[in-house]
Amino acid sequence: MKKKSTSQSAFFNLRVLIGSVLCLTGIFVAMLGMGGFSSVFAQRRGANSNQDAPGTQTPDVVRMVGPVRLDKDLRDLPWVAPKPEHEEQPLYRHPRPTQPPQTSSGYGTSGLAHVQSLLKNIWQPQPTMPGPLLTFEGHNNTCGCFPPDSDGDVGPNHYVEAVNESIKIFDKNGNTLSGPTSYNSFFAGLTGTPCANANDGDPFVLYDPVANRWLISDFAFPSFPGTSFYQCIGISQTPDPVAGGWFLYALQVDPANPT
Repeated sequence: MKKKSTSQSAFFNLRVLIGSVLCLTGIFVAMLGMGGFSSVFAQRRGANSNQDAPGTQTPDVVRMVGPVRLDKDLRDLPWVAPKPEHEEQPLYRHPRPTQPPQTSSGYGTSGLAHVQSLLKNIWQPQPTMPGPLLTFEGHNNTCGCFPPDSDGDVGPNHYVEAVNESIKIFDKNGNTLSGPTSYNSFFAGLTGTPCANANDGDPFVLYDPVANRWLISDFAFPSFPGTSFYQCIGISQTPDPVAGGWFLYALQVDPANPT
């Protein structure tokens, strides 16, 4: 009986190995083209981040409430107290000194004082800036926050100022036309959202000269952390921010902020 030679057996095994490698390579390429690894990729990515696999991303849908019509003169709105604010102790890079600075008992003139004495005769007095044409006392800080967050804008006939959680409207001569009106009173019509009773400040006021309309906004959330943030927005129905009416909107910024 004849026996196969060692060289023939080795040649046969090599052909089997090469054929197996080519077959596996073809299967891998086919699965990659059909997206066979997309689920595995998504699982691995999902364990480390919230981003979806390529081609499967979806836009964030922002929930909006409104428009809710506010067809009232702002002077007729009741005063609703703002939400109490808790101010943390301010932190400083270096502690403030508790003692007045010590003056050294050295002698001679410092370098800075010497340079200032040399430049004293070179500096020429500059003309003073003219004073403002009109000044008046603006909106007071009704929440006791320090420092207050203030913002405002001027239109053809009005100046609207917001400080933290309330607004006040003046004419161009500084006379009060309405307010102060708290945001909790202004946005009370946005029921079912924090804008109705949990406004937290960071106000924003803008006059749009193209549309001849006013925009008033702030943010609101019931408690922090762990609740949804809302942006509360008011757009005037007419150029008159006092008696012309408003459209109110509430935009949910995120489902819940855990930190």
